[in-house]
Amino acid sequence: MIEIQSGDVIIDGISLQSCPRDAIRAKITVIPQEPVLFPGSVRENIAAFKVIDDDKVLQALEKVELREHVMAHGDLDAKIDDLPLSAGQRQLVCLARAITMKQKILLLDEATSRVDDKTDQLMQQVIRQEFSGCTIIAVAHRAHTLLDFDRIAVIDEGRVVDRPQSDRTATFAIGIDS
Repeated sequence: MIEIQSGDVIIDGISLQSCPRDAIRAKITVIPQEPVLFPGSVRENIAAFKVIDDDKVLQALEKVELREHVMAHGDLDAKIDDLPLSAGQRQLVCLARAITMKQKILLLDEATSRVDDKTDQLMQQVIRQEFSGCTIIAVAHRAHTLLDFDRIAVIDEGRVVDRPQSDRTATFAIGIDS
């Protein structure tokens, strides 16, 4: 998501250095460590300000188990800032947004590091179901979040220190040794 300092990242034979940042960002679904919520309604947050059918927004909220909570606090038109949301629920809003904006590549940057175990389990289950046909790149400290990944690299102080091998190459995770 930032300029490459050295080396290269190639996706489908195309160097990311040759692509405008906005074009790259439009092709990747990202769930960051810190939940990002936009000023505006619940609908605008889930749809990322794009025109999306309310049924699709409600389905995404149902998948992350937030539909009842949202409907009890003013429905899709409720202002996101007025909705009582825990840290885990805020991350679930980001996951619902990722579902509606799904691209072929999902980038998880410590997406479950600030949620409780129950929310972590829900997020892992939803990610497995909703993004099963996608390439998932994850950065994680929690080893259990990487169990389904095909390739894992452990990085310590910016260097790969361990790279267990696998025959499959669909998903890739980065474990941070700390």
